[in-house]
Amino acid sequence: MEQQRKAIIIQEIIYWKENKLLPSAYCDFLLALYTGGQEASEPEGTAAAKNRTAIRSTLFVTFLPLAFLAGALLVIYFTKLPAVLQIAIAGCFFICNAGVIYAARKTRGMVLPLGTGAALLLLLSMYAASLLMPDSRHAAAAIVLINCILWVLTGIKFKAKVLFFISAAIGFSFVLYQYLH
Repeated sequence: MEQQRKAIIIQEIIYWKENKLLPSAYCDFLLALYTGGQEASEPEGTAAAKNRTAIRSTLFVTFLPLAFLAGALLVIYFTKLPAVLQIAIAGCFFICNAGVIYAARKTRGMVLPLGTGAALLLLLSMYAASLLMPDSRHAAAAIVLINCILWVLTGIKFKAKVLFFISAAIGFSFVLYQYLH
């Protein structure tokens, strides 16, 4: 019974500290007193636990798509694997990035996974076109234009118009420049 009472008191002190019902120094003193100088474990629903979860999800949404893009670039440009295997591995990176987009759909940090997915799709489609039609400027231009249209639609759907519209405008200008010169 004594341990249960201590656990309840410790949870209450943590609650007071999080909600600033007592000064932090008082709460730290009381926690040290009731835990015997050991660190009090925070329950899963506390603000500190929620902050740790938010930090982990932010890192997940930020660094994982960049790792997928770097992995796809490494596989396509710096390995001597057969072309089909390179496309398959890069396609797996694209699918994994789509999983990150799905997992991050309710957060504000969707722009980076979406942009990385767009870059992966452009990389994959351009590499496949260069393998299937190596000297065709028309195929490359068509793929860039299709990707630009997809970028505009993605910008409209996910309310990230600025990034995707600028990217599409740059893509259109590259195609236009290629055909004018």
